[in-house]
Amino acid sequence: MQDYDNKYDQLLTDLLLDDKQKLEHERARREQEARQREQELNQEFEDLDQQEEQWWAQQNQLDQIEEEKDEKKPVVEKSRKKSTEPEEDYKFKNPYVYNQGDADMEKYIRPLLNEFGGEYIADPELLRKYEQLEYLDVLGARIWISAHSENWRQRAAAVEAVLKFSQDKLPERYDQGKTRNLFKALMEFARINAEDKVLQIYYTSLKIMTKALEPPICGEDVPPALINKEIQKFMTILIEKSNPALT
Repeated sequence: MQDYDNKYDQLLTDLLLDDKQKLEHERARREQEARQREQELNQEFEDLDQQEEQWWAQQNQLDQIEEEKDEKKPVVEKSRKKSTEPEEDYKFKNPYVYNQGDADMEKYIRPLLNEFGGEYIADPELLRKYEQLEYLDVLGARIWISAHSENWRQRAAAVEAVLKFSQDKLPERYDQGKTRNLFKALMEFARINAEDKVLQIYYTSLKIMTKALEPPICGEDVPPALINKEIQKFMTILIEKSNPALT
């Protein structure tokens, strides 16, 4: 009986050791796979960063070429018949064509669209939506039209222009700190462009979001609840972008 018990104990011990070895082997295998996947992800991020740097370097070269062309062009003063109406009323008669937002964005978007040859094909329903949200005269009709363009270069020009705008000194109309609509418009603009499949547009949209979350754009009239609400809209997009298997 004693021999039987000893054999049984030995058999049980052998089985436990075998299970332990299998578990250790499986753990080692999974750790190896995790390290390998981590290395692959790090390499992917390095490749993406390199691609982004190359794209911005090319963009800067194109900007420099355009600036040199502009410097060579002769300045021609065009005369215009004086109107009895104020100049602003003359410009802003149709907000779907040109409004205060377009005036604010003019110096940022025009050089880029001249370079890419962008076209303003307006969608009245689209612009009406942004007008109802009070975003239309924040960034202008041309920015929203360009953001929804089928031409990826025009979309890239729009996000680059908005990023430059957000990095620059804000227009005088925001001097009193009333930036709530500007914050909301920039977050919405960044959100829709974060869904773009073009990597450069996605990266730039995240930079716009970051600037929108900082002062002076995120001013005193932007409550924490609104900030949290806008950030939540990004979460699904960021999760999908960071895990391609979910898309």
